[in-house]
Amino acid sequence: MGVFSKSVALAAGLAAALIAASAEAEQLKVKLEWLPSGIHAWYHLAVEKGWYKDAGLDVFIEDGKGSGVAAQLLATGAFDIGGNISLGAMAIARTKDMNNKAIAAMAQKSDMGFIFPKGKGWKSPKDFVDAKAQIIITPGDVWSPFLEVIFKTGGSDVKSAQLVNIAPAAKNSTYISTDNMVMTTVPPFTIPLVEKDRPSDQLMIYDIGLTLPGWGLIASDAALRKRPAEIKKFVQVTMRAFDHVTKGNEGEGVDAVMKARPDAKLNRDLAIAQLKLYRPLFQDDALKGKPSGYMSPENWQKSLKTMADVGLVPADVKAAEFFSNDYLQ
Repeated sequence: MGVFSKSVALAAGLAAALIAASAEAEQLKVKLEWLPSGIHAWYHLAVEKGWYKDAGLDVFIEDGKGSGVAAQLLATGAFDIGGNISLGAMAIARTKDMNNKAIAAMAQKSDMGFIFPKGKGWKSPKDFVDAKAQIIITPGDVWSPFLEVIFKTGGSDVKSAQLVNIAPAAKNSTYISTDNMVMTTVPPFTIPLVEKDRPSDQLMIYDIGLTLPGWGLIASDAALRKRPAEIKKFVQVTMRAFDHVTKGNEGEGVDAVMKARPDAKLNRDLAIAQLKLYRPLFQDDALKGKPSGYMSPENWQKSLKTMADVGLVPADVKAAEFFSNDYLQ
């Protein structure tokens, strides 16, 4: 056989091997909760490093337009897994026959909170009321059902608060413009955005003793029945990447997002700062010794009670219906 013939044969063999490898890889379609940001780092880093591929997975990742939209797409079978999905929103939808289930939690606590000008020293909603601070809210958003219980838990009454209704697009600029103002928001995401013009402190709802779910990975009951092995591989690889990013490699993770989503034009420093501010949400001392992503049955039951108290889920629901730790190990 001549050199040319050998080269052709070698190329054909290589192509056949690549096709076979591709055919063997199990494709999983992942829908994220929102547009590209630093908290998508673990997914894109796992793709870049080939960790999904090494596990026999061909992972397709699509950005999102909200946890609710992503959950609906999972329920229809259009996607296999939802990433960074609000577990509270998932729980509410599950009681209304949208049968998705949590399979890992990145944020062990709710990211809902308040921000206010640095140095005020406010420690509770009661302090906001006593200081006669104006509190920016958006009617109909995720906060609305919880305002009464948040203020009650924080030692005050929402009826005594000076609430200011502001459209989402104008919240940050309104907050920056006035000194004696508080804003309902996601503090780890928002503080770096306003820091230059309004250095801020935060009060998270978990700081006042209120338990609500955070966010993480979800899948439909149907997908879990149909593809348990592939989903388990995905969960384990993703949590490995999550651990890598959140243990001091935020910059590497953000770089992976920027490489995968160049059109998003992320501000690297801002994305890293946001990711670092999320760290307290990723930790729970009660879960020491458990694998990353593990969900506490006790925390789930407390969260469901909080949601039941404001009428978002039935009072008799059981935590075991909403999550599974079986895919973590």
